[in-house]
Amino acid sequence: MFAKCFILLSAATLLLAHNAPFRGIIGGENISIEDTPWQVSLQGPSHFCGGSIYSERIIITAAHCVNRAKAENLKIRAGASKHNGVDGVLVQVAKIKVHEDYENLGSDVALLLLSSPLDLKSSNKVKSIELAKQSPAVGAESLVSGWGSTSEHSGSPDVLQGAYVNIVDYNVCKKQYSVLGLEITEDMICAAASGKDSCRGDSGGPLVVDQELVGVVSWGYGCAREHFAGVYANVAVLRSWIVNEAAKLTYLN
Repeated sequence: MFAKCFILLSAATLLLAHNAPFRGIIGGENISIEDTPWQVSLQGPSHFCGGSIYSERIIITAAHCVNRAKAENLKIRAGASKHNGVDGVLVQVAKIKVHEDYENLGSDVALLLLSSPLDLKSSNKVKSIELAKQSPAVGAESLVSGWGSTSEHSGSPDVLQGAYVNIVDYNVCKKQYSVLGLEITEDMICAAASGKDSCRGDSGGPLVVDQELVGVVSWGYGCAREHFAGVYANVAVLRSWIVNEAAKLTYLN
């Protein structure tokens, strides 16, 4: 499980490698973009992160994917099961808005304003997703998707992957990461399943329960490692910021 910080333990020392690879899918299977039509690939020039369609001009992703990026160097591909194919549409990013409180691991969410609107009505391959208004119940089955690695040491697949994981109790997740000296905060939500997880290449992508976006792939320790859940930005907690900032980006540009 990789992220802005790939967490490594060496003897008694905790190391944070800030330039580590991004996260992807472990233990998943090939899925079609019709299964997750809100999924997009962030590219600059090749795929490096995921994202979710909020509206025809707004994409939700992780802050750590774009906090040092320039909009003119970024595009998104929507409506395609293969991130490197010719299917779907490739759209230029016009502006980037990173959460003001993003630092290290917290408030890991950002918005992208597209230079031209997506067509959300003509195809079942390009659709927006509703934001969760409350955090899902512990144990709820959730779908995480993306084009990331299928193991800690493999490359990214061409075809979109999906895996079902379950929401982990907040206090359980908090205790898991306390042994590493890392804090799970209220703007984070955790999910896990045996042999399944997000890993390198999937940061910023969606965690979905009942067709609602509940999480944004953020960080964790290793990939599908026992006793360490994947950590996601909690959309229900960050919802007000997303809604307000998306409105500003859309109507002031």
